Amino acid sequence: MFFVTTRLEGGKQVPVGACKFCQMQYDVNFRELVNGDTAVSMPAGDGSSTVENAEHRNRENSIRNLLGELEFKCIPTYTNSGSGLILKWYARI
Repeated sequence: MFFVTTRLEGGKQVPVGACKFCQMQYDVNFRELVNGDTAVSMPAGDGSSTVENAEHRNRENSIRNLLGELEFKCIPTYTNSGSGLILKWYARI
């Protein structure tokens, strides 16, 4: 199970980090944008059925679900960094 840690800012919960069983996931990055939105980026699985990719999907789903519970609307995009796919969300309340 994955968890997203938040801080209270301006009356809303803002995501700041992700952990797996309280083990920080340093490749999941949260960045607050100038307009108040939040950008989230993390490595994405390659769509195969390997255990590693299943874990990527589980982490993506856990974080997306929690952002939804925090009333963020997530807009996903995928980019290729040259070393693999990166999933980016632009989250907006």
